Amino acid sequence: MKRLVLLTAVCAVAVGSGFAATAGTAPLAPSVSLVACQNVVKVPLQSGGFYFKCVGPYTLGIPHTVKKVGFLLGNKGMAKGSSMTMNLLDAASGRPVARPLVLGPIQFDPGLWNITFFGPFPKFTMKITITYQGKTLPQQFLFRFT
Repeated sequence: MKRLVLLTAVCAVAVGSGFAATAGTAPLAPSVSLVACQNVVKVPLQSGGFYFKCVGPYTLGIPHTVKKVGFLLGNKGMAKGSSMTMNLLDAASGRPVARPLVLGPIQFDPGLWNITFFGPFPKFTMKITITYQGKTLPQQFLFRFT
């Protein structure tokens, strides 16, 4: 499945999110969060910075006829300057549905990424895994296109 992908390679500091770390704590194990959205928008801050926000999260599947679907990917516990790989698989067969997306270099920890895929899509369940420093992270995400 070849799809045009828009990747915003700029990370934003997760202001006011649960990603904040406190001084003197042990380093976090690398982890990610991922939400499918109708759109991911860039929200400006008064300080001149910005953050990404999910608008219209999909909770009961994604209509396969949508023109685009945005993913908001959050990373934490990852070294600045490193990268991670987003693997897009058919959940039934385990085969890739697109080339892996390399995200990096990581500029912020924690950080947010805006990834957009353009449809329409086939009816299937997509499994997304993240590889970091040669290891697949334990979080796996399933998104059903209905």
